[in-house]
Amino acid sequence: MNNGQVGDTAILVLGSHRSGTSATTGVLYRLGVDLGVNLMPAMKENPKGFYEHFGIAPIHNEIIALLDSDWSDPCSLPQDWDRDPRIAPFRERIIQVVREEFTGKPLWGLKDPRVCRLLPLWHQVLAEVGATGKAIFVMRPPIEVALSLLKRDRMSVEQGLMLWSSHVLDAELHSRSMARSVIFYQDLLQDWVFEMRRLRDELDIELSAFSTRIIDDVNDFLDSDLRHHRDAAVPNLRAPQSALAEKLYEAMLAWRREGVSPAAACDDIRKEFSYIERGAAPVASHWRAKAVEARRQAEGERQHEADKRRDAEKRGDYLETVVQHLERDVGEAARRASAAEQAVSHAQSVIAAGQAELAAWQAELTEEQGRARALTDRLVNREKEIQETREKDAIWAAELQQAKAESDSRGVILLTRLSNAEVRIAQLQQERAKYLSSTSWRITAPMRGIGKLTPRIFRRGLVGGVKLVWWSLTLQLPRKLRRRRDILVRSRMESLGHSAGGDPNGIRTEAEAARSNTEHRG
Repeated sequence: MNNGQVGDTAILVLGSHRSGTSATTGVLYRLGVDLGVNLMPAMKENPKGFYEHFGIAPIHNEIIALLDSDWSDPCSLPQDWDRDPRIAPFRERIIQVVREEFTGKPLWGLKDPRVCRLLPLWHQVLAEVGATGKAIFVMRPPIEVALSLLKRDRMSVEQGLMLWSSHVLDAELHSRSMARSVIFYQDLLQDWVFEMRRLRDELDIELSAFSTRIIDDVNDFLDSDLRHHRDAAVPNLRAPQSALAEKLYEAMLAWRREGVSPAAACDDIRKEFSYIERGAAPVASHWRAKAVEARRQAEGERQHEADKRRDAEKRGDYLETVVQHLERDVGEAARRASAAEQAVSHAQSVIAAGQAELAAWQAELTEEQGRARALTDRLVNREKEIQETREKDAIWAAELQQAKAESDSRGVILLTRLSNAEVRIAQLQQERAKYLSSTSWRITAPMRGIGKLTPRIFRRGLVGGVKLVWWSLTLQLPRKLRRRRDILVRSRMESLGHSAGGDPNGIRTEAEAARSNTEHRG
């Protein structure tokens, strides 16, 4: 189909309240039937969701109220109600919603128990939008439906059975021109895959593939625990409503199990139902009176809403002026916001540049920190080397001081010895000069000449002998012996001083020099 046109196939889920129509529609929704976006939210009485369109269901309620009826009224609507001129505006509203929600949707659907009674109107709507309607009947044992309504709405079992019967009879009668099929709620819960494939084939519709993901999703959605009041033990109801409901249920069951059309059976049951309906005319009158009162109340509420709208319009004029001022303020604020955004953009660019520069500085700082750590390590090593050098210098200074002290001590000793040696040399030189100028030296000159010709040992012995003879003749022998003794004693003392720190070579040299001088003087 072309864009801009409503989808050509519309699935209408038909069934009374509490029949399992919500569960059935929820499965169809997961298999690709579009239900629109404005769906009624889940509530306590139906936690899985109603799957009713929130824009269409209220219009249905308004139509039923206009016809002096109510959703819980089991009596038939007035004959040819769909041709009532008052219905035309509601039809147009429904058509507008359908076009807004389902344009471009090839397969879409609608679920609302009120559609069972308003099917003539929906034939007009589908014809107007160019869509083909296909019906799915959802059946549940009527006694289960009646007990569920009793629990939820405090509705009597007899009224619940009549309400179920009226919905099924109206839906069956007005859907005979449509492709249709029937599904039982208990079969859906037991094997929904088989039932959906059967509906797909019987109605010739395209559903999504039964993938593992979709199967798991539907299994999570369907909950057999939601089917309350099954096989309920109910007192034997002898009211005609019970018998007609059971007969109608058996006709729908034969349609599903044996393929027997329910039309003839439903026509017969409708005649019997009309007798009951006429017998219940006072009750119907009561319900219609309630409907009129509800309509009057609704009219009052609408009038109140109109008054409120007028007041709102007056306030709207004032608010419009306020809005104009606000718009000017908003415009000024927008300009300021634009300037602020530009300032923020500039600030962000400056911040980005600063962050880049900061990143470069941080990189340089990291590099400098690495260099500083290297220099610190070198400095620590250098300080260790300096400390070690200072310790060595201290040791060397102490050793040098000690060596200097020892050198100074030895220098003093040597100077003392040198001074003594100089004094002794002077003495010896005086003695030698005196000795050389003496008479004995001159007298013994011939003998020295002879001695030079003789061996050294003999010469020394001869010289010594001559000296002794001379010293005896001249009476010098005692004095010479004393001097000799003094020289030996001094030499011994010097030798002892050398052993305490002196130079043995120097003392030995002085002793030899003294002996040599003595020998020469002798």
